[in-house]
Amino acid sequence: MSQTDIVESSPAVHLGQDDGESFRLGPLEIIVKENGSGTRMNLAVAEFRGNAFRIPPHIHTEHDEMIYVLEGRMGVKLGERTLTATAGSSFTIPVNIPHAIWNESGARVRFLNIIVAARFLDYFREMAAAAGTGLPPAEVIAKVMGHYGLKPVA
Repeated sequence: MSQTDIVESSPAVHLGQDDGESFRLGPLEIIVKENGSGTRMNLAVAEFRGNAFRIPPHIHTEHDEMIYVLEGRMGVKLGERTLTATAGSSFTIPVNIPHAIWNESGARVRFLNIIVAARFLDYFREMAAAAGTGLPPAEVIAKVMGHYGLKPVA
C-alpha cells in the first residue's frame, strides 16, 4: 500500500444512549452521536427527542438527510405526500424536496437524523444558540437558514 492509499482516520468511538454533545432547540433535545470528525466530515448523526414539536416546511438546497424513527410516531410531509412515520421506519430527504415533520401528540418521539455532509449539523447548533430558551425571531431564522442553504416553503 502506498502513502497515497492511506486515509487519515479518527479512532472509532462508542457512545451510550445518552452520551454525546447535547443541546436544546426549542422543544427538541438534540444529542450529537457523530459530528463528522470520525467520518472525514462526510456525515453527521444526531438523535432528536421531543414530546411536541413542529418543524415547518422547508427545502435543503445543498445537503441530504435521512430520518430513522427510534420511538413514537410523527407526521411527515414529503413533497405532496403526507404520512405517519412510526418506530422502525425511515425516510430520505433529498435536496429540493419540500418537507416538514411534527409531533402534536404530546407523546415522546425519538429519531436519528443522518446528515450528509456533516458541516450541516452546525445549522442546528447555530439555530439553538440564536434561540436561547424559545424560538428565534423569523428574521434570525431566515438568516441562519440562508447560511446553510435552507429555504422556507409557504
